[in-house]
Amino acid sequence: MTISRDQFLEQRSPRRGTANPERMDMPVWAWLVEEDLDAYNANRKFDGPDACEAGPGWCFDRFGMSRTELPDGRVVYVAGEHEDSYDPDFYIYNDVIVRHPDGRIEIFGYPEAIFPPTDFHAATLIGERLVLIGSLGYPEQRRFGTTQVAVLDLVDMSIALQETHGEGPGWIHDAEARLTDDGRAIVISRGLVQHDAEGGLPESFADYELSLETWTWRRIAERPHQQWEISRQDHENFSLFLLDCAALEEEHPEIREAHKAADTGFDAHEDLAEAGVRWDPALYANLFVPPIEHTKVEPDFDDEPAFGRKTRHATARLNVGDAAVRYHDEMDSVVVVIEGELDPDTTRTLVDDLCDKLARLHGAKCLATRIP
Repeated sequence: MTISRDQFLEQRSPRRGTANPERMDMPVWAWLVEEDLDAYNANRKFDGPDACEAGPGWCFDRFGMSRTELPDGRVVYVAGEHEDSYDPDFYIYNDVIVRHPDGRIEIFGYPEAIFPPTDFHAATLIGERLVLIGSLGYPEQRRFGTTQVAVLDLVDMSIALQETHGEGPGWIHDAEARLTDDGRAIVISRGLVQHDAEGGLPESFADYELSLETWTWRRIAERPHQQWEISRQDHENFSLFLLDCAALEEEHPEIREAHKAADTGFDAHEDLAEAGVRWDPALYANLFVPPIEHTKVEPDFDDEPAFGRKTRHATARLNVGDAAVRYHDEMDSVVVVIEGELDPDTTRTLVDDLCDKLARLHGAKCLATRIP
């Protein structure tokens, strides 16, 4: 497919649909699906306008977009977001893209009232319907205390929000979904839940079941857990990213030399020194190695959602007895998640060890607080 600059400039911007559904098969968009170009590089290729002034550009390079392969060979992609809010090309989509076995691409748009901008949802295929549960969405559009459920009809590609009842997980995203063996309900596990506009995104440790006959939620399980937050007493951020870059430069000196040759201004070791952070390779290598019997777990990112604490922010994972331990870098803190039963003495040793190591690396007093 050949795209001209005029075509690109005319069709570069995303837009919402006005009907349910509305075909939006623009050549530029189909080309972007085929090429899998992000908005920045697509705009650069055609010398397009600055996104800071012209607004975001449409693209298929997204976080939190579901992918569902149908029995007839079609692949259905739903919504998702491009980049984060700091990026001029940031945009949360509410479209559906269908790739056919013969290479055809169909794009459907919807009005926001019918299908709000949605990302990090769980998609479950049930016959000729796709049930979409959860969303992060734009902050001003989040409905705390409710759970977004939408149903996509794969025959006519119409979509509708589904009203539900009972005790649901709340405003959840990045959750896992599975159809029950009898096919009469969907079980939602894990994920991140926002309870109010001021709160963070704590993990969900409960399992919820949604009946597909009555659209009623019920809580079916609660996994034992505890969470600890370690932060600096001076409220400054931790420098785990820079420490990781420094470790990479130690292992591959050519990376540091390449940065210097390109005059990028980035030097992890120098930036650490300016931040008052001590570079201690041995201490950093053992930051998430507690002095208790444990087994390190290597995360398999390919089998996990593309965003959220289970992937992008995950720093390390361990098994301690029957309990699973995860460390999460939240920049201004490190959160220790213990899922399962762990005795108080072992827990205290694990948390205190990390708190002490972070304090020694950063030259700052650190505090450990249990998250309710």
